[in-house]
Amino acid sequence: MSSTIGRSFMLAAGLVCGLVPHASADVITVDDDLADLPTADFTLLQDAIDAAVSGDEIVIYPGTYEEDLAVNGKVLTIRSTDPSDPAIVDATDIEPSDITFGFRVGESNPASTVVTLQGLKFTRFNGNSRAGVRGFAGSTLIVEDCIFTGFGDFPIGTVGSNSGGIRFDGNGRASRCAFINNESIGVLITSTSDGIVIEDCTFTGGRFSNIDLEGAIDTTIRRSTFGPSARNEAQPAIVVSSSDGTQISDCTFIDCVSSTTGSATDGGRSDPVL
Repeated sequence: MSSTIGRSFMLAAGLVCGLVPHASADVITVDDDLADLPTADFTLLQDAIDAAVSGDEIVIYPGTYEEDLAVNGKVLTIRSTDPSDPAIVDATDIEPSDITFGFRVGESNPASTVVTLQGLKFTRFNGNSRAGVRGFAGSTLIVEDCIFTGFGDFPIGTVGSNSGGIRFDGNGRASRCAFINNESIGVLITSTSDGIVIEDCTFTGGRFSNIDLEGAIDTTIRRSTFGPSARNEAQPAIVVSSSDGTQISDCTFIDCVSSTTGSATDGGRSDPVL
């Protein structure tokens, strides 16, 4: 990329002057087949991530990206060309194949890792990947206007702590996302997370709970819609397991009431505030 020379020059100048260099943010483009943007910087998303520095924005053109991805120690925004256009979002498809997590955020150097994902579709590739995106403990993961479909434990239909469209072990938020026909959990929020917010999201056709809180602290779930399970029996929309400070407000529950508890939520050390 042409920006590499500019960054090297700025770094050298900063070192000579004894100053910490500050490079302006770049926009890095990715097109899998160069059909939409023949001049794109990269055809592979991970190559763009590796080349980026904190503050950069990576713009992904419509296509299918069969990649396992990781961001460590960087502050990045990764988005489609138009996160507000449902057709663009649906056509910008990331299909990870890793058996556990397709997109790892902050597995190393988590405190310096902040990733914002906007307007992307994550699809389970060939029945392999249990989870779409995982934000590791200490990292920050923000997901907006994205779609997650088909994720679940392997083999299909079994439940495990690695399954789901998103797993939050750190900090972050999911806004205006759709979780569709996931084989297990839509969103898993664990005990190392703190203050996760799920807002304005839609959950439909999952086989088990849509949101599973495993010891999560101070989770907020608001203005979200929970549709019926893909299984014959009704399932709880939200499972609150040994989690404190959960607040659920302004949500809609459609045929996802547990037949054993008679409630849209199930389990819990502390009753959620509805």
